[in-house]
Amino acid sequence: MATPNTDQYKTLIIAQIGDDEESTLATMIDGAWLLYSDYATSAPGLQYLCALRKCIEIMQGKERLLVDTARDGDRRVALDQRFDHLQQMFDNTDAQITALHIGLSRSSAGGAIGIIRKTTPIDSLSSVGADSGFARMLRGDAFLGGDWHP
Repeated sequence: MATPNTDQYKTLIIAQIGDDEESTLATMIDGAWLLYSDYATSAPGLQYLCALRKCIEIMQGKERLLVDTARDGDRRVALDQRFDHLQQMFDNTDAQITALHIGLSRSSAGGAIGIIRKTTPIDSLSSVGADSGFARMLRGDAFLGGDWHP
């Protein structure tokens, strides 16, 4: 199966979201694509998903400026529906990106994260001299018991 090239991805993004009369996406998609060019080698499709999310944000910014209008009788143009659809697309795309990031982080298996439960053993006085700074007596160890003075 052939991998789509950059122009095919950009055309797909514009088709998915739908451009406005001013061709906002057509003029800004190159910048959105370039913004995430570092992700091209991270995981297949990550650059596409990030650019798609950015383009959705761009169109949401345009939709925020529009207002609902009422026309003769019961006809009404509700522009918030388009914004709601864009928000749903954004949430779906964001969930896909998060799933891809989680998959990448699990596959790299960087290391364990958590609280250290094990401490180093405490040496007896025979291995550490009484005049050493590591001696339990000199540290005021609560488990030593009694009053000890050098």
